[in-house]
Amino acid sequence: MNEITPKHFPTGKTARLEAAVQALRHGPDADPQTRGLRQPAIAPGNMEAILIADRNPAAGLPDSCPALLPVAGKPIIEYSLEELADAGVRCVTVFVGSDAQALREFLGDGTRWGLQIRIAYSRGDEPAADLLKRLAIKTDADRLVLRGDEMRGRGLQAFLDATNVRNAPIIAGCDAEDRVTYYRVRGAVRDLSGLSRTTAASSDTMADCTIVLPDVRSVVMDSPAAYLAANAGVLSGRLQNLVLAGLASGTVLRSGRLSSARASQVENGHAHIGDRVQLHPSVRLCGKVSVGDDCYIDHDTIL
Repeated sequence: MNEITPKHFPTGKTARLEAAVQALRHGPDADPQTRGLRQPAIAPGNMEAILIADRNPAAGLPDSCPALLPVAGKPIIEYSLEELADAGVRCVTVFVGSDAQALREFLGDGTRWGLQIRIAYSRGDEPAADLLKRLAIKTDADRLVLRGDEMRGRGLQAFLDATNVRNAPIIAGCDAEDRVTYYRVRGAVRDLSGLSRTTAASSDTMADCTIVLPDVRSVVMDSPAAYLAANAGVLSGRLQNLVLAGLASGTVLRSGRLSSARASQVENGHAHIGDRVQLHPSVRLCGKVSVGDDCYIDHDTIL
């Protein structure tokens, strides 16, 4: 953080300026006169997010980084990054495995999401506890652990609100199907064995705490069927409160740049069309349909 000195403030009010500097250095309660001044942004619970995106490609899916698979027009990992940013988290460590270079190029330094991203490396599909131990975190800040290569509806804010009144060393947030989608690890915790849990029922440690998020559903990208289910879940709203790519046309269609789809072509469902997609006017989109970028769909086609 850059040093803050009185020269950053208007001149002529030396005493108040000195008090403001002390407040920014030592906290908002250092001087009551400075409470009206804007304080530096602080992440919820002073925590860092650990976003794990080291899953190896599944059979039947493209042989590339699963976190970069497009779902409804956006890479899977981007949904997690947006959720973290909207929840107020700012510092994110991303563990990358296969095709690390492509993922690093996509992530950059995180500024386009308002995040500070650093990259760490995994051999692929490593246990979360092993990855966190490798970081050798020396602070007592809480850590939020989630995967960046699976799809989930938004439940992070509800999870954080619920964990603020719990004191367990590791708190797991489970979706509607009892699968763990979030972990909160208290800063002083050194025993990370609780991160091996995948469902609420798998806990064998009484100190662990589980929070059920009944409105959250998630999909693990382990098969072509799961990939189709993720796209359908986004389009239908089953994976709720996600920010979709493209422009909305009514309530049934979202389409990307330079695409020719029309809402009148959608029948009994929802459709997401990527960028530069040309549809013949006779094409019918039936049910839940997701089309990627750079496609031409010929006349009389029914999807």
